[in-house]
Amino acid sequence: MGLTLKDANLHVSSEVVVAYFPDCENVGFLLDDGTLWAYPLARGSAGGSLLKRKNLHGDRVVLIADVVRAGDVVDGELEYAWDETRCALGIVLNVPAGEDSQDE
Repeated sequence: MGLTLKDANLHVSSEVVVAYFPDCENVGFLLDDGTLWAYPLARGSAGGSLLKRKNLHGDRVVLIADVVRAGDVVDGELEYAWDETRCALGIVLNVPAGEDSQDE
């Protein structure tokens, strides 16, 4: 499965959780040029968004409405890759058709 966006909720499969967010309950987000960066936060650290347990399999869900406005992205499967330099998971957001980044 991987990552799926639905109604401003980012659904994270247990495989992604184990690979990139082990022992992590909160993540911090940064939106940069169409990529949503998810930073694992250490236990006990202040802030971030809660990775809520979705089921017994270990899938998680996190609300990203604070970072991404409704209508700016399209629900569906998302591409992602770990970035060693940033120590974060880069998530490519799906934008509505005809709405490429406008640099005017």
